[in-house]
Parts: sequence; C-alpha cells; structure tokens
Amino acid sequence: MMKNKHLYLLISLPFFLELSFQSERQLPIALSIEPNASFEAVGGQILQIDGNLQIERDGRRITANPGTNVYPQDRLIATNGGQAIVQCLDNTLSVQSVTHHDRLLANCDTLAVPQPECEPGIVECTPRGDELLWSQTNIPYIISPHRTRLLDPAPIFRWNAVGENVKYQVSLLENGREIWTSGDEPISATEIQYTQGNLKVGKNYSLEVYTTDGYSSFETPQLPAEMGVTLLEETEAAAVRQLESQIQTSSIEESAKALAVAQLYLDRMLVAEALFKLESVVDGGMENSAIYRRIGGIYWRYLGIAPDAKNYYDRALDRVEDINLEEKTEILSELGTVEASLGNSSRAIELLTEARTGYMSLGNLDKAEELKVQIERLD
Repeated sequence: MMKNKHLYLLISLPFFLELSFQSERQLPIALSIEPNASFEAVGGQILQIDGNLQIERDGRRITANPGTNVYPQDRLIATNGGQAIVQCLDNTLSVQSVTHHDRLLANCDTLAVPQPECEPGIVECTPRGDELLWSQTNIPYIISPHRTRLLDPAPIFRWNAVGENVKYQVSLLENGREIWTSGDEPISATEIQYTQGNLKVGKNYSLEVYTTDGYSSFETPQLPAEMGVTLLEETEAAAVRQLESQIQTSSIEESAKALAVAQLYLDRMLVAEALFKLESVVDGGMENSAIYRRIGGIYWRYLGIAPDAKNYYDRALDRVEDINLEEKTEILSELGTVEASLGNSSRAIELLTEARTGYMSLGNLDKAEELKVQIERLD
C-alpha cells in the first residue's frame, strides 16, 4: 500500500525477534496501573536515520537510534525534517519522510512476535537460567559457533581467552567423531578460520578447545548436545541468501543492511552469524544502547554466556536515556539476571529492584511481581 509521503519497500524479511533489555537510576512510579500499551507490542526496529529525529511516546521524547524498538503508538518528530527507515513486523522496510509530526508506524501491522521452534541440541527458545560456572576462568568455553545453525560451511571458531601465556589446540567433531584439528603446534590466538568448508547438512558438529595447561571447553556444565552446530538445509539456505541479496542491493546504508541481515539470520537461528553481523556494526563505529542490548541478548538468551552478556548490557546501561523507560527497564532486568548468574547478588538485587520500579511505572504488574519473587530469593 503506497501513501503520498511514504515510500514502502516491500522486502520479504523475517519477523522481528524482540531482544530488548533496559537499565537503572530512579524511575517514576505510574499514577495509573493501566499497562502501557506500547510496551506490550513491539512494532519493529529503526534501521537508519537521516536528520535530527526523536520518537514521541506517551508524552516522552526519546532519541531515535538504529536498532531502537518502535511501538504502534509511536510518532516520529523532526523539527527540520528528516527520514527514517523502519523494519516492520509485517516483513516490510518502510522509508518514512517526516516534515514535523508523523505517525512512525503507519502500515506497520501490530503482530504477535512468533517464538522460534526449539531444535533439540541446538538452541533453547527461553533463557537458560542455570548458573554456569563462569568463575572458572581457566576454561576456554566456546563463544562461536555453538547452539546455532550455520549458513556458511567455513565459519570462524572463537573461544574465551584464559590467560596471556596460554596456548590452545582446537578439534572439530562430527557426530562425536573428530574430523579436524588445528595442528600439532598449539596456537596463541583465540579464533581461527575453518577453511575446509566441508560441513554437511544433517550432521551435528561441536567444537572442543584444549589449553596447554590441561583444560577443555567441554568442562563447562553444558551437555555436549547443547553445544551442537548444524548446517542449514540447502533449500532454506538458498532462501536466506536470496533475501540477503535483496537487502544488500537496496539503497540503505551499510550499517542498516547489517542490522537487517542480522535480524534475518536470527530468525533462522543462525545465531553465530547474527552475532558476527551485529558486532561488526559496533566495530564500524555504531555504539548505542539498542545495539549493545541486542548483542547482550544474544550472548545471554541464545548462547548462555554470562560474562560477555554482562559486558554488553553494562555498555547498554551506560548509554540508555532515562526517559526511554521501556528499553531501560528491560536492560535492568536482563543485566540483573546475568549478575545473579555470576553470583553478584547485591548488584543483582539493586538492578532488579530498579527494574521492578520501571515495570510498575509502565503498568506491567505481572513482570513486577515476577521480579519481586526473584529479588526475595536472592536476598
């Protein structure tokens, strides 16, 4: 559907998987217990901004950034005109030109965010929730790829650095049988490109990293199946590549393309490649709370890697605007849960208490009650 002042680019993109999280300081208590409707139904994400734009939400003015979640009742504000490209839940990219006030999500349908199906041995739909032994810093746990599907049969292997003078040997297992090693000589790097490119559809792969002082990545309290990696089936892989090609040939900026492709990957459970895309956006100079929140969410919700999740959530918390209650409250909640998993109970209680205040302000009393129980267990 075309409107005079809006250009809609219809691209068959995946549904937007909402990975939002929020932060700290004093959040006002709502005078009403009515839920904030905008917080209940995410409408999409901003990919690109031209001009000095803000989002008007429930009487608040929020800075519009690439990666920022948008909601059906949001309005885009531009004092001197501007343009935003929004990725909607109905699989469209909407290029919206704004002269003064405009409804941000015109034609972005409010849809229920679908939960991806869990694939045994690859990834769980919900956060792990178990307290992993991340305090054992001598374990070279796998960062990527694990608990993921792959589009590229020649991925980059990454693992946790355990010390300056420690070296590593790497093995790749196919259905539990070793099919490749990094060689007889240990390496000092914490990543290596797998150049064989011979991964096969229908096989389950896992990576094991050994340190020269005798520790293995398999010593993390995860079942080997949970560390599994599979290659995307050929028909689905072709469909993903076609959609990615449409994004790459569009006229949007390279950083916006990376955000859109990352969402495409994540929708197909290509977790490792989505993470790589988002981290490349940060490496390219785009640093804001929304991007950091998404990366933190992948590390925690998909991979269960608490230290890296904490790192990105901390950055998100440092940068989020106090007035952006939705994003800040989610960052507080997620970071509090991560701190609890790391055994930092006092910090977790502080964050979760502030998140609870935020949820009460937003009228989400069920979530506030859930956090109350979580805080009581930590206290």
